[in-house]
Amino acid sequence: MPLRDLSVADWARMSDELARRECESLARTLPHGLEFAGLQGHSYCGLGHRVARFSITEVAGLAHFVLIPGGEVRLGFDGEDFKPRRPQLESFAQSAEEYDLNPSIWRFVDSQTTAPRRIYLRPMLIEVEAREVEPRDELELLDATDPFIEEQRLRLDEGSARAEFRGGDLGECSYIVERNGDGTERVSRRGPRTVQWVEAKLAGIGMRLPTCDEWEHACGAGATTCSAGAMKLQTITIQPIRVPRTAN
Repeated sequence: MPLRDLSVADWARMSDELARRECESLARTLPHGLEFAGLQGHSYCGLGHRVARFSITEVAGLAHFVLIPGGEVRLGFDGEDFKPRRPQLESFAQSAEEYDLNPSIWRFVDSQTTAPRRIYLRPMLIEVEAREVEPRDELELLDATDPFIEEQRLRLDEGSARAEFRGGDLGECSYIVERNGDGTERVSRRGPRTVQWVEAKLAGIGMRLPTCDEWEHACGAGATTCSAGAMKLQTITIQPIRVPRTAN
């Protein structure tokens, strides 16, 4: 079956040989030099699981991805279904008193989890290591059409060639206004990257951030309780940064 339609159940039923052939076939359709790096066994809570790994060679070294099956998946959690053990109840009671939380552990779980739902997701490749897209101290040249630039031009006194000031909600950004020799100005920014900036950079190389549902599905790895240990199920902790568009 085409991996674009791969569900969690389909992946579990596949033999290793079939899974390998399908992944090799998928790799031939992927952009940016992504290659199938093999199947890898992974165990947790006493059970084993098969993981398909893909990699791409970049300037900074190898970037690794794993295949996350999709299909109709269950996301979210109903706090009323939570069955805490006595140590959990005792620990939560202490924390609730210390931090002025709602004393009901079930209501607290509800407030920290999304509502139960079933949705359809396409399979995806997710990078397994979180990393900076680019160094945070690199200057980011602002778009010349940004209305913010006009405001910052006023900070340049007549005859001045450069001005630097702090900005952002917490003053975490540094803005630099410069006047070029031809009389034009430019504004650049140094500081924490915005989500919009990261999304634009990733789009330029055919990648994107995962959606909230995709992220929850990838992290949960099929678990329907608040912890994988409670189900004795395999889970994989994944910190995705990028999802190849054509593999989603």
